[in-house]
Amino acid sequence: MKKYVDDSAAVREAHGSRVGLRYGERVDEIIDVFTPSIAGNAPVVAFFHGGWWKLNNRVQRACLAAEYLKRGYGFASIGYPLAPEHSISTISQSARNAVSWLYRNATSFGLNPSKIVVAGNSAGGHLAALAASEEELAAAGVPSNAIVGIVALSGIYDLGRPARSNQQASRSSRTLMPQRSERLAVRSSPRRRPGTLTTASSASWAGLAPNPSNLQSRVSNRREA
Repeated sequence: MKKYVDDSAAVREAHGSRVGLRYGERVDEIIDVFTPSIAGNAPVVAFFHGGWWKLNNRVQRACLAAEYLKRGYGFASIGYPLAPEHSISTISQSARNAVSWLYRNATSFGLNPSKIVVAGNSAGGHLAALAASEEELAAAGVPSNAIVGIVALSGIYDLGRPARSNQQASRSSRTLMPQRSERLAVRSSPRRRPGTLTTASSASWAGLAPNPSNLQSRVSNRREA
């Protein structure tokens, strides 16, 4: 974790002129946008951090921007409200709003709004898959073909069935949905919603570095902390 913090601080110092931008009024509805040195119509990775929906923040994931910037990608590190103060519905709505904000404002940063890769790990993997679903994109006013990739790593995609072998996942699910209903589970679970993991291809993810010449389908469903 210390390496993440140190590397993120270095990236923010070198490229952090567009950090702390608000995409909503809720606490932590903040986005940091990093652009490549040769800006202008660059594709952009919208990244949701992990932490079981209740830990970590966007600042600690700025380190991931370095390799993307080298290869001509923009990188948006997205913050969102955390549990238990906020429900899964609120957190999911914030994720949708973040993607909408990035789509509407991309050109002002020299980024291409029609070449967005939505990504995240752990809880962020869940939010990435959910925010990039056809239903959420339609609600956000984002055309589905603007999302050219989904990279969802180690997420939980069916909140109606938390992994029994993972007590932390089960506890987190109960915290976020204390009176879980089938309707809420469906609404919050990418795997139960049409088009979520099938309409967009997924960008390859090799050592956290993009490979623009090799877009392929790759959605990880490992359940890791």
